[in-house]
Amino acid sequence: MAKSITPKSRETAATVQAQAEKALTHWRFIPAVEKKHGLTANLLLAVGSRETNLRDVVGDGGHGHGVWQIDDRWHKVPSGVEAQADYAAALLAANYKALKSWPNAVAAYNAGLTGVKTALAAGKSADSATTGGDYAADVLGWQAHMKGVAPPRPKKWLKVTGYMPELRHGDSGWYVGWLQRNINRLVDPNVKVTGTYDDATAKAVHAFYKQELNYTTTTGGRVFGADGWRRVLSVAKDSKGNNA
Repeated sequence: MAKSITPKSRETAATVQAQAEKALTHWRFIPAVEKKHGLTANLLLAVGSRETNLRDVVGDGGHGHGVWQIDDRWHKVPSGVEAQADYAAALLAANYKALKSWPNAVAAYNAGLTGVKTALAAGKSADSATTGGDYAADVLGWQAHMKGVAPPRPKKWLKVTGYMPELRHGDSGWYVGWLQRNINRLVDPNVKVTGTYDDATAKAVHAFYKQELNYTTTTGGRVFGADGWRRVLSVAKDSKGNNA
């Protein structure tokens, strides 16, 4: 009979929780992706923590891509963190379908289905096939530390009174600066407050809309929420006129 896997994280709960909270500030879609693929809560976060400490990086000699280190020698790597999250979650779900066990599915994310099946057939733990012999145990330990972690409540939008014009690529002025300050505070801290509606601003607005964040602000007595953002997105085009 194959040995079971006992969760045991290499990191402290405080470190793990801080990483998860920071990641969810910028990638609020992760819980929805987990739910879409039937993953247990925070499993995708935990795998990303083990792989990269939840950083969007290139590793493994240039072959591991993104937070979940999708290997370009075996997979066609999607572009963007959200698409990569979906891909990684689908892999975990497929592993679970094949192995009927989340610990074994996590081990297979690292060692592959064949490696895990070979270990299990020999009566060994699935983790015996993984890097360091503890990949799944570590991930499940991280997941246990993340219990209760959720996307932080958004700060309020900076208020603006009076008329809020429809903003277009190339526009400049106070209203564009207001938009960029909010994007910088709540969505992407890398967006610079320049007062000019440039490609970077358009891209951030588009990303914001895709995440369907329900931030609102009062503008001249009305709510500038989802409907207002649809208006902004409708003109969020890059310098070539393409949707950002």
